[in-house]
Amino acid sequence: MRVSVTSLVLVAAMVACSSVFGGGGLDTLLLAAANGHVSVLQSLLDASADINAAEEQIGQQPLIWAAQMGHTEAVRVLLDVRHRYLIKRSNA
Repeated sequence: MRVSVTSLVLVAAMVACSSVFGGGGLDTLLLAAANGHVSVLQSLLDASADINAAEEQIGQQPLIWAAQMGHTEAVRVLLDVRHRYLIKRSNA
């Protein structure tokens, strides 16, 4: 997969924000999903970000954030990854 320089900069910025606020990889994935940054989202998921993790305050997962914000392509990516995760888990 080819990743743009912009995506790499966004990932670095999100990781930095995540580290400052103590959220680990989850805040990074949530930010990408909530803001519709599909290439960043895909990069994080390719790097094994936890798609099932929920944020601490209200317990919503990245898929819900993407859907609530109207980012249909981000929703599609998250659903695809979730589908592959469930298939892999059921075959184990």
